[in-house]
Amino acid sequence: MTDIQEALTREKNLKKWQRSWQIELIENTNPEWEDLIE
Repeated sequence: MTDIQEALTREKNLKKWQRSWQIELIENTNPEWEDLIE
């Protein structure tokens, strides 16, 4: 599997999560909610 395929699979799985779980994941990995694209 390529990195792109793995990322798409992960994204599809995360979209099935409850919003509260998604927010908790973000807060644990990026507590300042910094924009990662910059």
